[in-house]
Amino acid sequence: MKKTLSIIAFALISQLALAQNYKTAIGIKGGFPAYGSLNLKHDFGKAFGEFRLGGSGSSFMLQGLYEQNYDLQDGIQWYYGAGASIGSWNGNGHQINSENYSGFYMSLDGVLGLEYSIPDLPINVALDAGPSFVITPLTRLAFGGALAIRYILK
Repeated sequence: MKKTLSIIAFALISQLALAQNYKTAIGIKGGFPAYGSLNLKHDFGKAFGEFRLGGSGSSFMLQGLYEQNYDLQDGIQWYYGAGASIGSWNGNGHQINSENYSGFYMSLDGVLGLEYSIPDLPINVALDAGPSFVITPLTRLAFGGALAIRYILK
């Protein structure tokens, strides 16, 4: 019963939401590959660019993504995109073939997500996930997800 009421409430709230288009939003994003990062998303006209700078106590990461956004419902958009990451680890907890790794890495990244711009508030929330094809130090496939909370500048 609670689940049914939650679904109905979400559907009603979603119908009341007004789309809030934005040009630039800045905030924080947490999840893989950077556990905590500054996040900037900007509308370049035909596509969005999303940029992350962050890491954890033992890592650093810079990521750039090219994204296509599409309206799903009022205020809610879905998006997909691709880009690349570069970064480094210092060896604490990053194991490859049972050995701690320190050094540089580079990956090609994909993303699929949902974002919601809160009506009457300059806040944007996004949840996404996708694969990362790690090129160096060892070729491998990783998968991660992240949650972003951004302030809409314009």
